[in-house]
Amino acid sequence: MQSKINKLIALIVVVLYALSIAGCGGSTEPPATVPENGEDFPGAVPSLITVATYEVDAAGYVATSAMGEHLRKEEGVTIRLIPQGTDLGRLAPVRGGTVDYAHSGGGLYWTTLGLFESADPSWGPQPLRLVAFAIAKAGGAFLTSDPENIKKIEDVKGKRIGAVVGGFGINQATEAMLATGDLTWDDLVVIEYPSYSDMHRGFLAGELDVTYVNTMTPTVREIEASRIGIHYVELPPPDDEEAWARCSAVAPYFFGMYLTLGAGLSEENPISGLGMPYPIFVTYPQQDKSKAYHMARLVYENVEGYKDLHPTLESYALDPEKLTCTGFPWHDGAIEYFKEKGVWTEELEAYNQAALKQQEDLALLWEEALDKASAEKISSKDFPEFWTEKVNQYLEQQK
Repeated sequence: MQSKINKLIALIVVVLYALSIAGCGGSTEPPATVPENGEDFPGAVPSLITVATYEVDAAGYVATSAMGEHLRKEEGVTIRLIPQGTDLGRLAPVRGGTVDYAHSGGGLYWTTLGLFESADPSWGPQPLRLVAFAIAKAGGAFLTSDPENIKKIEDVKGKRIGAVVGGFGINQATEAMLATGDLTWDDLVVIEYPSYSDMHRGFLAGELDVTYVNTMTPTVREIEASRIGIHYVELPPPDDEEAWARCSAVAPYFFGMYLTLGAGLSEENPISGLGMPYPIFVTYPQQDKSKAYHMARLVYENVEGYKDLHPTLESYALDPEKLTCTGFPWHDGAIEYFKEKGVWTEELEAYNQAALKQQEDLALLWEEALDKASAEKISSKDFPEFWTEKVNQYLEQQK
């Protein structure tokens, strides 16, 4: 199974490169023409926007709460946050129509393929649409409770490390960083926790030698103030192409960068860490176009007002050259906003159409797979491997 997943991820890297995720570059093409909208578009700013986000002691929750307070004062909109401990936990209420957006990490991309935890008959490929995202100067890193014996990534081998049940974004980030040292989960003792916060509590309790953190997570400050203190594991420098190529082979939206935000970090004292599109706001295509337009506008046009409320918030500044960095297609409402700003190009339209086509193809493939699994009596235990092979074959055809 693992060899099939490795092959699959390699194919995903190729396909995402074709979608322009690898280059994340700009375009010299002139902006596409803004289509005519009805007089009622975009309509009034919603009075309430609901967002399923990280737990209350996570950096994503704290930053989005600060953003929401600014938007309440300046735009008259209430951002109601619903904390959830896992990626699928954040996505479920959006899928069910009770919450507007999921606020999570780039790991949600795997749900558009129906892989890992979403390779379940009750989930499958999800037709997610992007509304806004950031690339912060904070990012993924490893902390160690044993700095005398664990200094570099190679020293992590054989040590105790945490994983989050259902948290495939966090788990993928962990696996990607391990890959920079040519390590896998099999090289460590893995201890599972029900949530990201619980994993950090386990680290504080002495249950782990190494833990994944986002450097701006509030619990990192708790660790800093504890008897353990802050001790980052040294990762290869971002210009180590071989090491970070192994990282990208695990998850193609990850890359090496110098992190300057977080406990013990600054422009003068950076560490090499894991960069990624984070956080992202995603929803489903049925989300009202006007609401999605306003969500994109609220996030991008208010950056100057809220950027100083939390160190990660300045990263929401709109950068047209980064709009293909995630692999997600954009929601129609966000596209209207980008067209209004004159940044939607023919290249972006081609990227978006390719991403939409992939989702449509996978939706059809999923229905065929369910029918075949039923006819051949494939068990729920064996179904994820069965589906992974189907996705593998599809991506092979797209090369």
